[in-house]
Amino acid sequence: MHKTMRKSAVLKGAVAGIASIAMLMSVSVTANAADTPSYGSAVKPNITLLLGEYYNWWTPKKVVNNTPQGDAFRGKVTDAGKSVLGQNDKTVVAINNKAAADTTKVDGTYTQAERAALDASDGDALRIYKDAFGPIIGQYVAEGVAQGELPKTSDLVFSKSSKDSFAGFVGTGSAKKDFNYPRPYFNKENEGVDRTIGGDTDLNGLSPTLDIKRIPMINIDGQEYGEDYTDYQEPSQSFPSGHTTKTYNRGLGLATLLPELGPELVARAAEGGNNRVVLGVHYPMDVIGGRISPRGRGPPAHPSPLCGLMPRSARTCCCRPMTNLRTTSPHAARPTATATPSPRV
Repeated sequence: MHKTMRKSAVLKGAVAGIASIAMLMSVSVTANAADTPSYGSAVKPNITLLLGEYYNWWTPKKVVNNTPQGDAFRGKVTDAGKSVLGQNDKTVVAINNKAAADTTKVDGTYTQAERAALDASDGDALRIYKDAFGPIIGQYVAEGVAQGELPKTSDLVFSKSSKDSFAGFVGTGSAKKDFNYPRPYFNKENEGVDRTIGGDTDLNGLSPTLDIKRIPMINIDGQEYGEDYTDYQEPSQSFPSGHTTKTYNRGLGLATLLPELGPELVARAAEGGNNRVVLGVHYPMDVIGGRISPRGRGPPAHPSPLCGLMPRSARTCCCRPMTNLRTTSPHAARPTATATPSPRV
């Protein structure tokens, strides 16, 4: 894990830059189809095809009956996959165990395991990315959303129901079922089976049970956040990580809207993916797959059809309320130069 910190002068510059851009772009924007978020003819990538190299290491059983008693989580580790997936196992155990034992408050309030538990409830994108914006801009954005000043940004990033949200454009699709790989935390004590699924899965010498520490729920103001470890019953296969895919969709989209804070936003997306390993619900390769999926939206010359959903009006929508809030919000009295972004891990 690594920490990503930007000096307060950079944050101050970002606020000033956003304000300047918002004023420059406050002129009337001609209404057209581009002003309405829509995926239009954008072609969603075939995630299974995109991540097909995984078949070199693992041969899944074709899923006809996607239940624990049917075909779910079954397959065979190939000879070529023994070393690759073996390292996958070692890494998830090392990261999970270290985080479970670490009591350091990495952001001054929560341990990394607690942050991972919070991120497990990934529906609240505003809470997650408010952290990446930093304490000043994060409050501006939160107020802008609450006051209805960011309708386009809310539709693209923060809405849980918008059909045009970044998180809804690229998902894992059928890939989880296609690859059909068992989760790292399965054990006989809790699921009734280990990773061999009662002997139906051939791990080719890899350990049937990994020493995964289950991270407890965290309670904040009566609300519980965390991982329920019920993927076996659902069922939900391991590769690729759906949480990571969704987090990267949002993070890359926000970074496109606000490139001034791109490093912070993408670092927060990276942490969201890494936190799946911290919880022991995903392997590192699952997270890598989840990071690749949102990047597979189109050909290199136009790497993301979502770029077409970034009209000047949406950019202005995101920036102008921050400009206004700098003078109307009580947070404007706080000296930006002293702001210290939260550490990233």
